[in-house]
Amino acid sequence: MKTKFLKNTLLLLLASVMFIFSACDTTQNPTGPWEGDDNSNTSSTKLIGYCGNNIDVNIAAGQMARLGGGTTLPKAMFGDSKYIVGARVYIGAEATDTKIFISADLQTNLYEQAFEVIPNAWNYVKFTTPFELTDDLAGVYIGYIGMSDGAMLGMESGEFQYNSGNMGMDIYYDSTEDDKWQFFTKVGGYGYKGKLGIQAVVSGGDYSNDIQADLKIANVKIDEKLPINTANNVKFDIFNYGIRTVNQVLVEYNYNDKKETIYLNNLNLWNGMGYTVTLSNLTTPATEGKYPFSVQVSARDIADEVSNDNTFSVEQEIYASGFQRKVLVEKFTGQACSACPNGAEVIKAARAAFEGRTIEVAHHEGFGKDAFTIDESVEYANYFYENPNAKYSPAVMIDRNIANSTNAKAVACPVTDNATPLFTEALLSKALESIAPLNVNIAHTYNDANRQLSVTVSGEAIQALPNARVNVWLTQSNIKAYQVKGGDDYKHDHAIRATLTGTWGQELVLTPENKYEMTFRYQLPEKIGDFDVVLEDIEIIAFIADYDATSNLNCRVHNAEAVALKK
Repeated sequence: MKTKFLKNTLLLLLASVMFIFSACDTTQNPTGPWEGDDNSNTSSTKLIGYCGNNIDVNIAAGQMARLGGGTTLPKAMFGDSKYIVGARVYIGAEATDTKIFISADLQTNLYEQAFEVIPNAWNYVKFTTPFELTDDLAGVYIGYIGMSDGAMLGMESGEFQYNSGNMGMDIYYDSTEDDKWQFFTKVGGYGYKGKLGIQAVVSGGDYSNDIQADLKIANVKIDEKLPINTANNVKFDIFNYGIRTVNQVLVEYNYNDKKETIYLNNLNLWNGMGYTVTLSNLTTPATEGKYPFSVQVSARDIADEVSNDNTFSVEQEIYASGFQRKVLVEKFTGQACSACPNGAEVIKAARAAFEGRTIEVAHHEGFGKDAFTIDESVEYANYFYENPNAKYSPAVMIDRNIANSTNAKAVACPVTDNATPLFTEALLSKALESIAPLNVNIAHTYNDANRQLSVTVSGEAIQALPNARVNVWLTQSNIKAYQVKGGDDYKHDHAIRATLTGTWGQELVLTPENKYEMTFRYQLPEKIGDFDVVLEDIEIIAFIADYDATSNLNCRVHNAEAVALKK
């Protein structure tokens, strides 16, 4: 009965990550403004077991239950190591009563130690007493257990197997029985197996032949086509795949014949850990052409032993026509929507890949009105849903463009299909590829004495836009209020609070030189509905969109911008 229940309640959450590498063999010992002591060239510990660097598979029961997993460490993995001095484990959700265990046979404990969980992160548990790897041990199981109602167990990407004969991991689930070993064996025999994101930290061996330093560049986000005189944001991860911990890294990048260096200190990168670097100070050249960009990373005073993955390079095409697009993401949500907290996380995760290129607004409509709903949001939902009498949440519109929708019949489309994300990085990437026919600039002033806000929206276009209208909205974040599946103190972000231009905006007026400038005024109240207006949490959104009263397919957003009210 329990195994059948497990089969029906385990939830698999899958995602994919693409690594982009470019080969360039180089080693160096950089000097510069480093902080602290030099990195040591020796290592007295190493990690064995499954690294799980790319953790994107989690398992959950869907209700509060005891979850756990263990993986085998055969004696061959020990080498000359004498002790297990700690464990490194990825925990995917909040959990309580968590313990690391070591067992020789999944029947009894050889070692057990409680630890406090840091969710959605690698947890390092230093053993109070080192566990001795005696000669009589043929191998051990190492694992962890805990109480959770979320996706607690993290596994290595692509390794999870259902009903497989491969020994990698045994998962057990137990909400009633105290005999964890008995139930561990039952469920393990049912066939839920994969590579658990856990490693043992061992010491006392000779690791001189192991890779000490191995940095890699991964997950590079860079536009290969951009207009002239535009922000050129680059984002990438540095991963450490060597045994030794890396604390200091040199980043060198070249763009448009300009070479820059960044010194990263106090990183404390264990094997498998990563660090995200964002370059936001680059601007594209003023003339068209193709321009190479390259970046290289190296650990301080350590020759990288696998150095052909330390660099990335790409040739960017810079053009003169059109403008870089910022995408408007309009979310339909509701306080009574049980799936909306997860939908918000799906949207947040996809947007994170395009920092500064997307703008989010939350309409509290689709699941009925609530304390946040404004009249304009109701009008939008009635116009853009496939069936206004069968609205739902969470839903989303990307630039009000059906080409960006996962619903072939409507501009508004679902955020997820049950647990599977439909709003993805790929969907946003596609939307960001198109060139905008105009740019959007926001200038504003605010008078604290009379709460008067003045917003000027300006820019230039490369073509006539006869149906375009200027829209200016105010949104507010960090509002704590009730949310189903979120509680009384759930943080509501990007909630639309007011429009300065009505439901469908005001007509865009271009000069003979195809430029525009329009100013709008609004007196901010102290409260909107039930919620105080917190100036520091207000964002001004401006976008230019077509409007067609007869077809919602002709209301696409041309470009958008957002600025904080209080900079």
